[in-house]
Amino acid sequence: MQTDAPLSSPVQRQQAVAFVLRLAQGTRLEPLVPEQQLLAEFVAGELTLDELEVQLEQQAAD
Repeated sequence: MQTDAPLSSPVQRQQAVAFVLRLAQGTRLEPLVPEQQLLAEFVAGELTLDELEVQLEQQAAD
């Protein structure tokens, strides 16, 4: 039986991001606007999880 790759659909990505945002809400880990924009690009399928990670690391280093 073939299964979909994790986070392969927009719905799966949206659910995962929503879950993480709920966990981070009200903490120092809550994403700022630039991070939220990257998360939106990930949900839309414009970035892979690996690309998202690289972009977030680059922002943190700036």
